Amino acid sequence: MKAIETICAGALALGLTGCGLESFAIEAGSDDHEPVVSTISGALGNQATAVAFTRPDGEAVALVDQRVTAGRYAIDLPGEDVYVNGRLTATDSASTYMALIPRIESRVSVDGVDLDARSTAAVLVVDHMLTADDTTLQVVDDCVLGSVLDDLDAAMDDDGPAAEVLSAVEAGDGPPDDATLTAAAEGLSLQGILDTENIRVVFEVDFNAGRLNGVGQAINRFKWVRDEPGKQMYFVGGLHEESPVQDAELSAMLGDTGSWTPNQVPMYDDGTHGDDTAGDNVWTVSFDLPRGARLGYKYTWGHQGDLWTGTEEWPGNQRLLEVVDVNGDEFVRRRDNFGDEATNKDLANSNAAGLLRAGINQVTWDTDLNGDEIPDARERPLDLDHDGTLDEWVTPTAIGPKTVACE
Repeated sequence: MKAIETICAGALALGLTGCGLESFAIEAGSDDHEPVVSTISGALGNQATAVAFTRPDGEAVALVDQRVTAGRYAIDLPGEDVYVNGRLTATDSASTYMALIPRIESRVSVDGVDLDARSTAAVLVVDHMLTADDTTLQVVDDCVLGSVLDDLDAAMDDDGPAAEVLSAVEAGDGPPDDATLTAAAEGLSLQGILDTENIRVVFEVDFNAGRLNGVGQAINRFKWVRDEPGKQMYFVGGLHEESPVQDAELSAMLGDTGSWTPNQVPMYDDGTHGDDTAGDNVWTVSFDLPRGARLGYKYTWGHQGDLWTGTEEWPGNQRLLEVVDVNGDEFVRRRDNFGDEATNKDLANSNAAGLLRAGINQVTWDTDLNGDEIPDARERPLDLDHDGTLDEWVTPTAIGPKTVACE
């Protein structure tokens, strides 16, 4: 498939015109008795008898149906979903052909998504770029991927590295060497244009037993919390009264609609929404916030809609965070231990030695309780071995940085 066709598939799904595929945008599965599907179809360059479709995290999508004949394929996906940065794969005894589709909206039918040497060459270059950047398609904007595929398609028609990749795939000589793939990717980027006004803020809270607080003491997770079946982690907060940015909509997004409302903003431990590892009891939520904003926040362990009692990590106080990218990785990442009363808890903070050293009686925006020259109300390195000492900076990999919306 030519990359421009791939981009047109994404553009079509976004409701754009001008790609020459408008006639294929139809409501698939309109019969009430038929399953609602989205259909992808095109030419097939090898002798595969089946085509697989996977999400960017590698999860295979269970197809509703597929039709594969000599030189053609068509697959039906569950039609209610939107598919971003999906991958098509068709394998026979001699070759594996692949294609990337930046975006497919729900209930559409898109033809012209070919699985051939050209589409495969583009995928090989993109995969090489992802490996070099130590990232995945999960964090790439779909329109940025479409732009890269478009550039690669154009480059394959010239006498250069991208054309060499295509020739290698057509010849069946195996993957091109890394130097050729690197040269083909030169000048391309999957990063997008970084937002200079806003930044992605990733909150994580470790709810595992045995974690240590800011003075190296074991935390009692259930000092204030009742542990009951069916509970999960929630985030609640808002823009602090001392924040230079004041915006009611932003505060409401954080859980403050005039007053804080607990157990409304869910966090995730299922490998989605920026969560690194499913089931590790480290819960994650992310927001896009103005650089320099100041927040108050805390975590609750409850059921949806529960009140404060028996759910909040401690009553009457809040954690502080100033949205500053300390390590320059285009994220603000704050990982806390649930119930820690000796780090960025503002009023009744139990780090007496740190407060005494700082000559204050409560945590403020400039307080540095552990003396590492990073204010406690900012992002900090992670304690990777859980010994109470901060070890190193770790950039999130399950979610991308905040970029300017691309077209």
